[in-house]
Amino acid sequence: MEIIECKDYLGWFVGKFKPALVYSEELEFGYKRIPKDTIPDYHYHKFKTEYTILLEGEIYCESISRIIKPISCIKLKPDEKNDQFYTKDSLILIINSPSIMNDKYIDS
Repeated sequence: MEIIECKDYLGWFVGKFKPALVYSEELEFGYKRIPKDTIPDYHYHKFKTEYTILLEGEIYCESISRIIKPISCIKLKPDEKNDQFYTKDSLILIINSPSIMNDKYIDS
């Protein structure tokens, strides 16, 4: 058994980046705590599919006018914008596939 201190990974554990707990070109895996009233940044990816799994809290998705509750997944295909407004303090798990650096775009 090995215990690994994960603070150096800044919430991202698997992917094609360093440091990584597990190096992978196929997947990126991480988590984030997001405070209540965090507004969308409207980012999108050109190549990745992004899966946001809500573990705790609540998200309002603007484009579909829907409240997302815990243990639900928001799947964004390439070129679909992230329009998630956090109505409660939330904990999310993010999975991106494939792992491609610099594939995050924000409309200005």
